Amino acid sequence: MMVTVRTLLCGFLITLAFLNGVAPQIAVAQNTTIRQINVFQIARSGNGQVLGVQYNDVGVASVVDLFDSSSGNLIGTVDLSPYAPKVIALSPTGDRLLFSDANSRLGVHDIATGVTTLILEGGEASIDSIAWNPVSDVVAWTLGSTVDIYDTSTDSFVAVISTSAERIVDLAWSPDGQRLATSHFANDLFDPNVTNVTVKLWNIIPSENILRIPILTIEDRGGGSISWSPDGSKLALLEDGGFAIYDILSKPSVENAGAGQGA
Repeated sequence: MMVTVRTLLCGFLITLAFLNGVAPQIAVAQNTTIRQINVFQIARSGNGQVLGVQYNDVGVASVVDLFDSSSGNLIGTVDLSPYAPKVIALSPTGDRLLFSDANSRLGVHDIATGVTTLILEGGEASIDSIAWNPVSDVVAWTLGSTVDIYDTSTDSFVAVISTSAERIVDLAWSPDGQRLATSHFANDLFDPNVTNVTVKLWNIIPSENILRIPILTIEDRGGGSISWSPDGSKLALLEDGGFAIYDILSKPSVENAGAGQGA
């Protein structure tokens, strides 16, 4: 079943809808300063205990504040200089920070030691999205129409998923870390004024059984940010004019995936 909701606050509502499986509780972050009214993005650790907050104010583009998500207490501040992250993601326990900057440099920062290790030196295609597996040392990022999957514990690539000419604008791990959802956007080959959007679902773990074709394709939906429900049964898909909640369990076959009903 597909339920479509139209709102001007799509991204915010997706975050609220799938941040917790219970009624939301509000914790006011400490160390409130002028920069905290200009929050650029928020990342959450796999266990949900740590929030990383990045700002877009002049002079603090390299700063990420870490908060306890339950109490709102400030845990610490990370300065990633000389890098100014464009996207960030936290490890399962929040002890490491994955980031990419405008030069497509991709790195892992160890919060305890302060050491940054670069995975990519830059010069690649633009990295639009990064995601840390919520239960392991595996990370993923997008490079145009491909997804690279990398094991930070062994410093080795696990797999590369190619999706032809479609640009991948976002990706998200399932809560159990075994599936990866990707959101795609492409201009129509015959009519540049028409855009094609899809969301695809991939089996990732165990690595020996990685599929080079998606296990599920949701046609004509998405094209923006995506997020999983806590139990991994639903996807929230940000799209033009609103967002949709897609029930994965009710549409197990690829053929029926695009037949969702809007409201």
